Amino acid sequence: MNVLIYLAAVLTTTISFALISILGRLVLRKGKNSIPFRSFVPLFLLVSAIITLSLSFAVTGRISLPGGFYPLVFVMGALYTAASYIVFYSLENEKGGLIGTVSSTQVLFIAFFSSLLFVHSDVIKSSIAVVLMLIGVFLVSANSLRTAKFSKFVFLALFGTLLWVAMWLLFYGTLPSGVPSMLAYGWLSLFAFVACIPAVFLTKQKLVDFSKVMRKSQYSKYILLVSVVNSIGTILYSYTYVLNAVLTPLIVETEVFFVLVLAYFLLKERFKIIQILGALIVVSAVFFFLLV
Repeated sequence: MNVLIYLAAVLTTTISFALISILGRLVLRKGKNSIPFRSFVPLFLLVSAIITLSLSFAVTGRISLPGGFYPLVFVMGALYTAASYIVFYSLENEKGGLIGTVSSTQVLFIAFFSSLLFVHSDVIKSSIAVVLMLIGVFLVSANSLRTAKFSKFVFLALFGTLLWVAMWLLFYGTLPSGVPSMLAYGWLSLFAFVACIPAVFLTKQKLVDFSKVMRKSQYSKYILLVSVVNSIGTILYSYTYVLNAVLTPLIVETEVFFVLVLAYFLLKERFKIIQILGALIVVSAVFFFLLV
């Protein structure tokens, strides 16, 4: 039964991560019924914080963290906010399948930097895997190799993904013993929303802008859906990673296949052969690192 629970949890995580890019693109792609990413991100962070804190409290029965850990959690929340603005801006301007493929590289980047900082015996293997992965991202960004046209938004999403990686390295590297990871992530989500408040003023967003979005059901339901799948996916990932730190990333990496299939059917996106090849190279790089 424990094996079945684990498999169900990790599969749900994988699909949830894939849906973040698909649903995000569905509501952010420019058009008459779209939401500007400047309005989307604060609402996404707020709803995610409410859901995540509620779920973590329901599961752990705890609400507070050690006092000295709060400043670090706020820093991590700020990194999460910056990454969210960058990645969702990329989603507003580029295909969800391509941005989702780039977002999936978090697993390999975390392994690479962990090997540099902690497990030095894996440095060579992780370096080879990262080089392969970057080649894959380069091909994913290619609109035309012959005319050297590449998507700047794919590389922008890669930068946002690296900010998420920095956040996760700090998260797992500083998490106090005995503190449930899902509880810490709940507070991280709350601080991420707090950290986005200055960005709201800088982008000259007003409360009336957000109320207009939430009053329209076709907008609010997508914000709720993206927030739910993000919260559930991240909480389940922290749970399944503790159960099996090797198998979990391997299964979650199949997110790329779900992203491409969902983008094809739900978003009607079509990809060039070179971009599909790039996505496959990204996946193979992770499998190389985990299996060789």
